[in-house]
Amino acid sequence: MLPGPPPPTPPPWAAAPSGVLPVSAGFVELGRVDPDDPDATRRSLRISGVMIALIGIAVVSFIFWLFTRNLPQLMIPFAVLVAGALDAVSAHATLRDLRLVVDAPREGVAGYDVTYLVRATGLRRPVEVSRPGAWPVWRTPPVVVDSLAPGTLTLTAPPRGIIRSLVFDVVARGPLGLFESARRTRVWLPEPMFIGPPPVAHAVDWPRQLAVRTGDDEIAKVGHDLYRGTRPYVRGDARRSVHWPATAHHGRLMVRETDGLGRVSLRIVVHLPEPGAAAEIAAARAAWLADEAARRGWLVQLVTVGPAGPPPPPPPLRSARGPLPLPTAAGPEFVTQHRVVASRGDVTHTLAAAGYGAPTLEDWQGLTRLVSPWGDEWL
Repeated sequence: MLPGPPPPTPPPWAAAPSGVLPVSAGFVELGRVDPDDPDATRRSLRISGVMIALIGIAVVSFIFWLFTRNLPQLMIPFAVLVAGALDAVSAHATLRDLRLVVDAPREGVAGYDVTYLVRATGLRRPVEVSRPGAWPVWRTPPVVVDSLAPGTLTLTAPPRGIIRSLVFDVVARGPLGLFESARRTRVWLPEPMFIGPPPVAHAVDWPRQLAVRTGDDEIAKVGHDLYRGTRPYVRGDARRSVHWPATAHHGRLMVRETDGLGRVSLRIVVHLPEPGAAAEIAAARAAWLADEAARRGWLVQLVTVGPAGPPPPPPPLRSARGPLPLPTAAGPEFVTQHRVVASRGDVTHTLAAAGYGAPTLEDWQGLTRLVSPWGDEWL
């Protein structure tokens, strides 16, 4: 472990740890009324302000009728009753056969916008789809969706992690707008979406490459195929390259100087001890380091701690309008994972799934850079 002071105050996107949800495919059938369905709630009905005002007028009219026995005054509450009943039935029936499908990109960056395509079938009338939250501060503006016209919903990507499902609030209104019916549903993405950390550039004391390169190009290939001579040992040299006769002659550690077709190899060990802002900043530094090393033409391996098995199921949805349920406390077991990354997508996928704990290292012939909340160092 590397002792040291904690990193500076984190950006807002790193304020919470990531969650991992189970993977599935297809869509959620919103027409179910099974109260034990963990992915959808029962439909709820809410009266509008206009309907409350009409009820008040109907009550006043009915009171006057009791004294006057004037038949037209009795027709007013009767009309309000019929109109409200028909509007409520229409709004409630709209969500009966609704099927919701959400298309999402495969990758995203924490704190940046992600656009989802929301499609629906089995609709009688257009509905409003939004992400749940504490109204009106955190709830996202709704998007109108019907069977013929899908809607696009742009949201800020959550903290680092793997998104396998999304929870939406669906609201349908009657033709007169007197009642609205709502249902909360969890929609499984056809493929999981990986949310990686935004790369954070920082100063790195890059070591000298292991052999003389041709020209001034910093991404020129170097390697270990052709013997060229000896030179003093530098950090990252393999033990097998030590030239013992030259070491004895010069009185300091010497290694064979080589050229050839090989590449500089860099292993980035990502040590995230526990969830929190400091760990997310360390993951962001590791993302930038991997991108920069790959740009130089180096062979990059990320060593992280990842889940050994499937994640636990998410908690069931119980309320159509209340707060979202808290995730389950139990999580998968984490084991050390080694992955060679060749693209920005590989880095995003690897760091999105990175868990918490100390990785176990294996033998490595190239450079090793340890990244942790306490700072970075060459090993």
